[in-house]
Parts: sequence; structure tokens; C-alpha cells
Amino acid sequence: MIPTKRIVSSLLVALAGLTACNSALDDPDGPNVVLEAENVIIPPVNGQSDPITGCTFTVTNATATFKNKPKNEPGGNEPFNDIVLQSVHVSYDWGPGQAPLADADFGLGGTVPANGTSAGQFAVISAVDLLLYEGLTGSLVLTFHGRTVSGEAVSTTTGGVMNIGTCQ
Repeated sequence: MIPTKRIVSSLLVALAGLTACNSALDDPDGPNVVLEAENVIIPPVNGQSDPITGCTFTVTNATATFKNKPKNEPGGNEPFNDIVLQSVHVSYDWGPGQAPLADADFGLGGTVPANGTSAGQFAVISAVDLLLYEGLTGSLVLTFHGRTVSGEAVSTTTGGVMNIGTCQ
């Protein structure tokens, strides 16, 4: 069973490293720009046991590099094509036999300039859900949402892996 988890985790780590974007570059409809998410890093959640407070988990925000790629000439440098990041929708899979965790939405702030990049931080799990999945590795699907300054919706989807430690 452990080799299967390692294979699945390795595959998901490889998928998380791939660039994700909201649409085909040659799509004439929709916004003049494409949102991409690269270098998604989801730090492990570490647990520590304390005789007074019990189990304490240390959660560090996930990070990603966001790119605003032009689909055409107007998308290249016009400020109304800047992307305002809004949220990340997270879907979870903790493996066979594990209770499902409902999808969650978390805030995401920042602006990605037209034809530029920006780093962002975001949560991927609620603190109240940590105890249910202590000691497990979960597969995550992350969908990032934003809007251009001109008001057009953009999004991109990628994957990731989350390891939750134990308090032993």
C-alpha cells in the first residue's frame, strides 16, 4: 500500500509542476490574456505534541508563481488586461477508504500585470480539518480564479500534494 501512495504522490508532484492556464492561446473569444500557475509549492503540515496544549499543527501557506500571458497584441501591455487574483477552489482526495473532505474556497490576493508575473500565497486547508487527516497524504486539485481589470473572468487549474504529519 505504501508504494502505491508514493507512486501517486510522485505523479501528482510531477503534474503540479506543469503549467496550467485558462484557455487556448489561439481562442479568439474571451479575455485577451491567459492566467497560468507555475511552481506550486504546498509545504507539509507538521504536528507537534505538547503536554499542556495537546497537538499543535504548524500550517504554512502554499505559494505559486502566476503568469499573465497575452493571447494577442492588445493583451501584451494594456493595463486593463492586468489580472486581479480573487480565490482558489480546492478539491481533495485522501485515498481509498478515507472520509471525503468537502471542497473549500480560500481568498487569494494580488495583481498579475499584463505580460508579467507575480508570486502569491494562499491557504489550502482549514485548521479544523487537520485532525481528521492527521498522518495522511492527499491529492489536491487547485483552481485559481481572477478577473482582468476590464472585468473578464480568468481561471486556471493545476494539481498538488499535501502531507499532514502526526503529533507522535
